[in-house]
Amino acid sequence: EPFLALTDRLDLYACGYGLFGQLGTNSEESKTTFVHVASLRGKNIKNVFAGGHHSWVLLGNRLSVS
Repeated sequence: EPFLALTDRLDLYACGYGLFGQLGTNSEESKTTFVHVASLRGKNIKNVFAGGHHSWVLLGNRLSVS
């Protein structure tokens, strides 16, 4: 199953089973060490969830005030 780690700077790292692309690394390879999920850099990540064949990232809304 995939494992996800969210840093205090909101960078997401993933490792584990990735046969179905659930690590978010644009690959279907499994990883034995944590790799940075660059596609989510700069996103407003609120929470992450991982399970057997899936992973989810909950993004928060960004509101710009003029």
